[in-house]
Amino acid sequence: MNIGVIGAGAMGKPIAAQFAAAGHDVILANSRGPESLQDFAKSTGLTAGTRFDAAKADIIVLAVRWENRAAALSDLDLTGKILIDVTNQMEKGDLPENRGSLLLQSHFPDTKIVKAFNTLYARYLDGNTTGARRFLAFAGDDDDAKSTVKAIFSAMGYYPYDIGTLALGNETMEFGAVLSAQHFTVPNDKTLTQVLVKANDGSWELQVKESE
Repeated sequence: MNIGVIGAGAMGKPIAAQFAAAGHDVILANSRGPESLQDFAKSTGLTAGTRFDAAKADIIVLAVRWENRAAALSDLDLTGKILIDVTNQMEKGDLPENRGSLLLQSHFPDTKIVKAFNTLYARYLDGNTTGARRFLAFAGDDDDAKSTVKAIFSAMGYYPYDIGTLALGNETMEFGAVLSAQHFTVPNDKTLTQVLVKANDGSWELQVKESE
C-alpha cells in the first residue's frame, strides 16, 4: 500500500522504516523539508517528501507532538483516508471527554481514524521479538479501516489487538491510561482472549489472558 508518515521524530522514523521493510511504498515528511530526510530515506528504502505528498497516500500516519498536530494537518484533504493517530494529548489535569483521537475525529469527520502505537515507547517499536510478537493495541470506529491496519500490523511482526471504539481507545490508551507504556510480548503459539477488565469503580484494569 501507499503510506504517508507525517512526523520524522523518535516515533515517525522507526514506524516509517518498518512499513517500508514490510514492502509498502512509504513517503516520510517532517517540518524541515525533504532535504533533511534524504540520508534516512536512502538507508531505509522510503521516499522523502512534503506533508502534502504524504497526504496523497492511502493511509496517513500522524506521528508528531500533540501541540504540532494542527500545523501538521493544516490544509490537507484527508476525506475517505485512513489516519493512524500516534499522538498523545499530554496536558496535565482534567481533560474533556472529547480529547485525543476523538478530538481529531471531530475535526476530520470524513476521515477513518485508527488510534495505534501511542502506548509504546519508541525503543519498543520492534515488532518481532525472539519467539514472540510485540503487543500493539489499536482502536477505531470504522471496521474496514481496522481490518486493513490489523493486517498491516500483523505483517510487520506485531500482535495487533483491537481494543474497540475510538472512545474506548481514548479511555484506555491515552498517556497515563491502563495500556500506556505496556510493552509486553505475546508468544508466537499464544492468542490473547482478554486484555482488559472493568473494575467496580468504572476504571480499567490490565488482565491479560492467553489461550493455549
